[in-house]
Amino acid sequence: GPEDDPSGGLDQHTVCRRVLEVARVMLESLERHRTETEQDVHCRIGIAVGTVVSGVLGRLQPRFHIFGRGVRAAEKLEQTGTRDCVHACDGFVEAVAADPALAGEFIRST
Repeated sequence: GPEDDPSGGLDQHTVCRRVLEVARVMLESLERHRTETEQDVHCRIGIAVGTVVSGVLGRLQPRFHIFGRGVRAAEKLEQTGTRDCVHACDGFVEAVAADPALAGEFIRST
């Protein structure tokens, strides 16, 4: 049923667009922060597709956790990436490339 749909009923292109917009806002916010504070703060962003399991774990200090292949893939992309850049797995890039509006705006070769 709809409650089993991990996208919340959104199409793939909308999900990709929203994920990329979050990444863009993060990078722009850090650039603004560097300019305003002169602090040398940077980030690397990894985006991957894959299965995940999430939930709140712990009794004394409950915390939200996400586990799975998708998380491990995104972590690896982030860890091996260039600072102040978004690094995405092939599956995500293929999904973005399928949408001409997104492909022209976001995909760059390295």
